[in-house]
Amino acid sequence: MRAIGLPKIILFYACMSATGLIALFGRDDLQLLLPSWRWLSWGQTVFLGVALGLLLVGLSRVLVSQFRWAQGLQTELKAAIGELSHHQVLVIAILSGIGEELLFRGVIHQALGLYLGAAVFGLMHIGPNARFLPWPILAFGVGLLLGGLLELTGNLLAPMLVHGLVNYLNLR
Repeated sequence: MRAIGLPKIILFYACMSATGLIALFGRDDLQLLLPSWRWLSWGQTVFLGVALGLLLVGLSRVLVSQFRWAQGLQTELKAAIGELSHHQVLVIAILSGIGEELLFRGVIHQALGLYLGAAVFGLMHIGPNARFLPWPILAFGVGLLLGGLLELTGNLLAPMLVHGLVNYLNLR
């Protein structure tokens, strides 16, 4: 499998981010981007994002260590993305966390609700063959978690932190 390449990945997430921001701006909903200015709210949001991100990374590591389908999925995704430097992984993690959360939680979740928004998120993670089938199922569950986190905190910061942290630690 030929690697996608960093420029295409950056362009993809930049377009996703722009679409999400334009939609939020058009709905006058930019307050979803950040917690209120109370320090406790910021602290809770960051704590929840980091804690849930680490929990999901731990779960993914257990799945890869215990299940052949998870090992195969990891191998296929690595081949699709290609070899990346530490800085490239960081760029992809940040852009994917921001872009996907702006679009899926900021726009789609707001329009369709928790369950349908998570279903769309899961469907967008369908791979090129049947070996990838567990990935959209897991993505649906993660979509429920991230959507619930949005509803709990009232903003996108915690879901962005979860998403970016999971992608960063799993891409390394």
